[in-house]
Amino acid sequence: MSVDKKGKDTIGSTAAVTDVRELVNCILDKTTAAVLSEITGDAIEQHGKDLGPIVAGAVRKRLVPDMESLIMLFKNAAYTQGFTSAIGSRSLP
Repeated sequence: MSVDKKGKDTIGSTAAVTDVRELVNCILDKTTAAVLSEITGDAIEQHGKDLGPIVAGAVRKRLVPDMESLIMLFKNAAYTQGFTSAIGSRSLP
C-alpha cells in the first residue's frame, strides 16, 4: 500500500487497505526510510552518543501523522467491509 504525502491512498481498493501484512510492511518501510534518512555522517559527528534519542524523536515526529492516517484507513475499510457484509446478509432469503 502506498500513501502519498497528502495521506491519500493510491491503491483505491478496500481489500488492499485491509490487508494486514501489507499494512505492516508499509509501516516498516516508512519506519526504515525515516530512520535511515535521519542517520547521516553530519548527524553522527554533531550528536555522537546522543544521536539515538534525537533520531527517535525525529522519526516519531515524521511517522505519527502517516501512521494515524494508515490506521484510520484500516479502521474505516474494516468498518465498511463489516457494513457491506451485514447489508449482504440481510438480502439472503
